[in-house]
Amino acid sequence: MEVSSFLKQIKFVVFYIIVLVLYVAQDSIQAYSIPSDACPNIVTKADWGGRNATGSTPLKVPVQYVVVHHTAMSRCFTPKACEAQVRVIQDFHQINRTWWDIGYNFLVGEDGRGYEGRGWKTIGAHARGFNSMSIGISIMGDFRKILPQKKALDVVRTIIQCAVETGIVMRNYTLVGHRQTNVPGYTECPGDTLLCEYITWPHWEPFQKSGTFKYPNECTSNKIEENHAKQLSTAPPIQNGSILTLITAALWFLFQ
Repeated sequence: MEVSSFLKQIKFVVFYIIVLVLYVAQDSIQAYSIPSDACPNIVTKADWGGRNATGSTPLKVPVQYVVVHHTAMSRCFTPKACEAQVRVIQDFHQINRTWWDIGYNFLVGEDGRGYEGRGWKTIGAHARGFNSMSIGISIMGDFRKILPQKKALDVVRTIIQCAVETGIVMRNYTLVGHRQTNVPGYTECPGDTLLCEYITWPHWEPFQKSGTFKYPNECTSNKIEENHAKQLSTAPPIQNGSILTLITAALWFLFQ
């Protein structure tokens, strides 16, 4: 009995180690990729099921600014959910607000993919007064109190890198959050926690239209470290078939 009990305890330990490894590795297991070259694979409007724009104005490139946003709507963690969410945002912009198209040049999901909005060479509708001299990139979700998954931030970095390498954005570009492009208090976008992440990136500037930029309370070094810890501890629901297969195998091993 003692040997049997000991073996069972060992199996429990092994099982929990397997689950921990899967939890940490799930970003790489899920189906997404960021190419090693400058430009990421962007999900086209046709592929996510978007409608055509009802009008457009060409963007004169290269532009000086990259304006980063959050949508302040639902987060999404799988391709299916993110495609649906982009369609919801296009409906809101095109139907409710009667804009020509979805406002952002690109959107990013926590499935690790970028989504085409107005694209590389069309003026967006995301930051009044800056649309004609910027590209707008928005991560889908509300990031006032929490960071998006690292793979979403990686896609934003790669889109910016691509824009620079292809001449869409100037090499000495300026990175700003949406709230910096209007009077103080106009918007919370891209959310305090996400903005504090962007503040640590190259090319960010403490610019504030019609006022002085005020650093959010979330921007202390301790808070940024705490937010990174939360980012690691708040993973999305496990929805990938490969992960479920591995967990099933782990359970089979445990109860043999």
